[in-house]
Amino acid sequence: MDQEIRIIDQFVDKTTGKPITGTQYWAKVMDKDVFADDFIDAPSLDEEGRIDILSNLIVTGETTPDIYFVLLKDKKEIFRSDVFKNTVFMKPERPGEISTVDFGVFKV
Repeated sequence: MDQEIRIIDQFVDKTTGKPITGTQYWAKVMDKDVFADDFIDAPSLDEEGRIDILSNLIVTGETTPDIYFVLLKDKKEIFRSDVFKNTVFMKPERPGEISTVDFGVFKV
């Protein structure tokens, strides 16, 4: 279960299609569990409304975590994604490679 992972995602305005940016925005990356969800990371959004994090499956305690995203503005939740159940992070084929999942674009 000790495996480095990379999670990529982007948030855009559903009306204009422009990236959501600014220091007042940040996203929580979570793993949904039965009793208590696991916190993976809480990065700020870059100038393209993206997050790009490195973590480890050890944080989730499982090999196929149920990933979801929460977008906050000024510490208030403004968006919560669906849960991506049983997300598969493939074992890297070569040393030094990191298993990456791009969850695409969320229109907020």
